[in-house]
Amino acid sequence: MESVQITNPAQAVGLAKDKFNGLDHEELWAMYVGLDNMPTAFVRLSSGGWTSTTIDLRQIFSNDMEGCTGVVLERYAMVLFQTALI
Repeated sequence: MESVQITNPAQAVGLAKDKFNGLDHEELWAMYVGLDNMPTAFVRLSSGGWTSTTIDLRQIFSNDMEGCTGVVLERYAMVLFQTALI
């Protein structure tokens, strides 16, 4: 991940856009962001067909919980990207 502090949604989309160039199908990605608004992970959650992709919410939160060592989570925010909208 780039070491850039995310201050607005457009900046998050700008960081993600390169990953989506040339895709001919739908994908759903999550960018996990730390308390300092720095991206900590960028994970593809689902890949689908030309017009849709499905996701179970447990997939989103299980990725977020992997870094958890106690009650306090390592990450506190995430940004979801659906490739057709970018």
